[in-house]
Amino acid sequence: MGTFSNPVEPMNRAIDISAFRSHRALFILAILVACGTKTQERRLVAPEQATTLDHRSPWLKVHMRNGDLYVLSQWRTDSLSGTVSGSGEHLDHNRLIQTDGPQQVVMDSVALLETNVLHTSGGVAAMTVLTGISAAVTVVCLANTKACFGSCPTFYVSDGTRPVLQAEGFSGSIAPALEARDVDALYRAHPQGRTLDVELKNEALETHVIRYARILAVPRPEGGRVLATGDGRFLATDRLTAPSVCQAAEGDCRAAVAALDERERSSAADSTDLATRETIDLEFPDLGNLRSPGLVIASRQSLLTTYLLYQTFAYLGTRATEALARLRPGQPRPPGMLGALGAIEVMVDSAGQWVTVGSDFEVGPLATDVRVVPIPSPPGPLSHSGRGGMRIRLR
Repeated sequence: MGTFSNPVEPMNRAIDISAFRSHRALFILAILVACGTKTQERRLVAPEQATTLDHRSPWLKVHMRNGDLYVLSQWRTDSLSGTVSGSGEHLDHNRLIQTDGPQQVVMDSVALLETNVLHTSGGVAAMTVLTGISAAVTVVCLANTKACFGSCPTFYVSDGTRPVLQAEGFSGSIAPALEARDVDALYRAHPQGRTLDVELKNEALETHVIRYARILAVPRPEGGRVLATGDGRFLATDRLTAPSVCQAAEGDCRAAVAALDERERSSAADSTDLATRETIDLEFPDLGNLRSPGLVIASRQSLLTTYLLYQTFAYLGTRATEALARLRPGQPRPPGMLGALGAIEVMVDSAGQWVTVGSDFEVGPLATDVRVVPIPSPPGPLSHSGRGGMRIRLR
């Protein structure tokens, strides 16, 4: 909890990112088929070398110069007529299906030809080795979730002794149409000297496109902070106060939420309804006549949202790419999965009624982000605890 002054611009030690990212296939365990494993060999061939295409490939992807794509089965090439033909789909540059059925393409308009052939590596020995690898990968995934469950671009900055994970970029931008601008606090940054070193990593070898990354800096109050709101404003405070009471389903949670110190409060999802909400009740000591109070929330997602995202892709099957391609920049969308799971709703006790005054939502599961939720004057007078402090409920 803190008292916040007028907006300031820009924020001290923040990263401002505009970019999008697209997920490559998630791997968790090596899957064994019969007595061997399957690997996929992908080859790209120029149209003038079409005679070298691997005809064991059941599908041929024909990448056009204008960005279109043909995905053909029962395909063949004709060097005399300079064409490639087959049965399948014609997709435009947004990967929306234009036609489905017999197709014939003139080679002069083709940029690249792509084949994909599955190979089975043999032996019971391979199964034995990969069973061990499978168990080892499981251990690695549990120890380093970034390596297996997705990697937003991660930013490391020194805390004065070592580089630590300070921010992750545009966690919800899984397609070009979902490109976003993201501002993350480098809350624990403590540079030595006049140089601020920021290391950007891609730790799960996903595809990321970053348009720009900027460091925003502003003098902050002595002993205080400058923090961002969910709508992009920056507010300064010279005093932060930990709650005197924190009550959740497990009991007293003060130790976990008192400071940003790598101790976190978490809870398991409901076993039958992932959208079930929970509440945390906070009390803050009597801070006198607070001028512009605000609640500082440091939070990150669990891997539940990541799991649900990839499970959705699994349900879509071969139509996953088509579904993503249908997204359009600026197009209104229903709340969807993240809307159902909900944000952290901030309520204050006003005349014995809980009144919602704001919310905070952080998509990423890797780095803890820090934001402030301003607390405006509710319709009725604020109710105080018997000790004179302010009562706040998180839902």
